[in-house]
Amino acid sequence: MKNTRLGWVSVPIMVLILSVTGLLLALQSSVNEHVLWQSYFQTTSAQQYWRSVFAKLQSGAVASLPSACDGFCSPWASVQSWQSMQLDGDTLFVQVHHHDNYDAKRWCASLDKKLIYCAWQRDGQRSFAQLIR
Repeated sequence: MKNTRLGWVSVPIMVLILSVTGLLLALQSSVNEHVLWQSYFQTTSAQQYWRSVFAKLQSGAVASLPSACDGFCSPWASVQSWQSMQLDGDTLFVQVHHHDNYDAKRWCASLDKKLIYCAWQRDGQRSFAQLIR
């Protein structure tokens, strides 16, 4: 009788396939981690930029106007007036409004009047928001 070894070719091929799959998974994991850190640093630098903008606005770089609405109007409302200022070579559009009845103040800043960052302060508490039109 003839002694045959069935399947001896498929075992090395299976090992090769599993090895390549493991290497591809490790590479994809490394790429995902790199992209995650890159997006984190971009977000962090953007947050630092807007925080420096609000620190400048809160220091009184732009005069505060009384709010024309009961509460605060939408930043896109026609009754709101945008002022321009220069910061780090960028032209920013800003709005600074206060509401004496609520002892509240709002600062809004934008580079294009479509993506707007706003900060509110009331009773010493601050909050931030990103508004997209």
